[in-house]
Amino acid sequence: MALKYGIHHGDCVDLLPQVEPGSVRLAFADPPFNLGRGYDDNFDDRRPDGEYLAWLREWISLTVPTLADDGSFWLAINEKYAAEIKIACTDQGLHLRSWIIWHYTFGQNMRKQFAKSNTHILYFTKHARSFVFNDLQIRVPSSRQLYGDRRAHPDGKVPDSTWGEFPRVCGTYAEKQAWHDNQMPEQLLHRIIRVASDAGDLVLDPFSGSATTSVAAARLGRRYLSFDLSDEYCTLGQQRIEEAIADPENTILATGKWGPFHSEAAKWLFRETGASARELLEKPNALACFTRLLNFRCGGASYTTEDIAGILPAIESCGLPGNTTRPRAAAATGRGRRPATAETR
Repeated sequence: MALKYGIHHGDCVDLLPQVEPGSVRLAFADPPFNLGRGYDDNFDDRRPDGEYLAWLREWISLTVPTLADDGSFWLAINEKYAAEIKIACTDQGLHLRSWIIWHYTFGQNMRKQFAKSNTHILYFTKHARSFVFNDLQIRVPSSRQLYGDRRAHPDGKVPDSTWGEFPRVCGTYAEKQAWHDNQMPEQLLHRIIRVASDAGDLVLDPFSGSATTSVAAARLGRRYLSFDLSDEYCTLGQQRIEEAIADPENTILATGKWGPFHSEAAKWLFRETGASARELLEKPNALACFTRLLNFRCGGASYTTEDIAGILPAIESCGLPGNTTRPRAAAATGRGRRPATAETR
């Protein structure tokens, strides 16, 4: 019997065969990186390379059959194993579309090598030419629009393959889950889910962790299916999802003007654009593009350029998302070491 959507307690190697074949439009995975993290007895995160790579190949081979014919598979990994994973996925018949570098400035301090400040995100599709790619959901105003080039596309541009807009989720950030010591930024998952799936689609995450993938999917009107070895994380993750979607104005279904979902979408589009409020306001084509793209991101909202012009200075002055902090005491109330496969989300 196929698994119903939700968060399920168990090993993805055991649970993936229970997913209905061809039912997943988008799979996102952020597995353990084999860095020797302090997991509990359920998982060994310091294996010989050959053993670790064999494990990666095992669950990847179980994920591919779950994908729809026009589905995609996104996988986050460190630089040590990225090349081997690329080969493992193409050996399974997947097609590499983009090799994305998620760059963050708050990286790991190193003494005898360059600081580690990036994660590789490999984007594969099941079919070479037929796949979901909702570019209007992730486009941003282009530099050409900002300096008045008539050749500029009216709908801006698709972001580059180096993503520097999404800071790591530090302990003082508002979205940080105190019960989980490491997680991906929700808006990074928003970009992936927006571009590679449609409303109502099933999004799969074999390593749920703090449930960020499922939270993003639920807020964007997708169904979610996630696994984790920790029963506690499954429970807390489901609670996080329920809290995130309790208010429809915090989801893609929002209808009110400048509710939490729309305001958040505007702030992130502003951040991703990389321009000042003044630059946008001085270029009518750029402002019109910003307005159009925000309406797409807000599920077909009807904001006007006048609406956007009125809120841009406030967005700029309040600080960019990711800078919001909370008291350190609240962020330090974690529950100890995270269990195996409670990955970086």
